[in-house]
Amino acid sequence: MPIAQAYEAGQHDPENPVVRASYMQLMGEMHCQYLFVTETLQVRIEPYFGAGEPYENSAAMREDVAKYNHLYFLTTTEDAFGSGDADVTGNWMGQPTGEQLGGYDLLVNDMFRAVHDFFGHAVPGTSFSATGEERAWYCHSRMCSPLARCALTTETRGQNTWVNFGPHIRVSLRTAA
Repeated sequence: MPIAQAYEAGQHDPENPVVRASYMQLMGEMHCQYLFVTETLQVRIEPYFGAGEPYENSAAMREDVAKYNHLYFLTTTEDAFGSGDADVTGNWMGQPTGEQLGGYDLLVNDMFRAVHDFFGHAVPGTSFSATGEERAWYCHSRMCSPLARCALTTETRGQNTWVNFGPHIRVSLRTAA
């Protein structure tokens, strides 16, 4: 719960020099990891535009990667990984990468989520459960420099801990008791 509380208390301050440096470093490292996955390993990463989730569970995602050398990612929209606000001004994760996939302009968040799913979930075999997300953060964070790891931790460990243990969960548990 302390991580969820810290995430909730965090301030959106993209121009803070440390925040900016951390996200700039993360964006560079994610681009290198993306190129390694797509060019060296030749995994076909594809935006998913269907209804619901692209995979029934993490095992289905791992099978897609292992058998077909393919990985879907949910695109960055106000419905997926968003706040309900399409304006991403001042959000480093909402910036364009310059990469395109089948006419789709890849945002930093898109690239990051695909790379994180590959190195955090598919390669080590972690689930999408709360425990699996923690393990995915740990596995992927070992691949990042200390500076990039700050932003990666916010984007994965912070968000996932808040989703799984944030105040909305604590209120639900109290009212259910």
